[in-house]
Amino acid sequence: MADGAAVTKYQKRIQVYVSHYLEVVAMAIRIPIYRRQKCSNGDIAFVELLARFLSHAKKHYRHPNESSTSEIKNFKLALKPLKELYGFLSVRDFSPLKLKGVRQQFIAKGLTRKSINKMVGRIHTVFRWGTENELVPPDIIHGLQAVSGLQQGTYRG
Repeated sequence: MADGAAVTKYQKRIQVYVSHYLEVVAMAIRIPIYRRQKCSNGDIAFVELLARFLSHAKKHYRHPNESSTSEIKNFKLALKPLKELYGFLSVRDFSPLKLKGVRQQFIAKGLTRKSINKMVGRIHTVFRWGTENELVPPDIIHGLQAVSGLQQGTYRG
């Protein structure tokens, strides 16, 4: 049992390293990473959805003087554990339990209940945008909406 857990942990680490490596290579040769990240069944991977959403967000979340708002940084912080855990997974395979796992990572970091709920809300926003642009099947966002926020008085961070 310990060997199996070690292998899984090792595989996740490799996945994170490969994801970071691909980002560096993509930046170096200026090819958007989402163009290269397709799953074996033809669905898009999370890294593609995230890259497309962030491209959209950089244009959408702007002050009247055209400078970027802080919301871009907030989205990146909210999406980081999602990308690390599920970067190469098909968006079709994301489920409410996986969202709760991401939320648990926020809890482990010691974030406040209010901050965690906002981070989860940002993840919902990404999936709603993906559904609106036909990158994410509609049933996925419906499942994610079933995950309720952390309630006042019940969360001990």
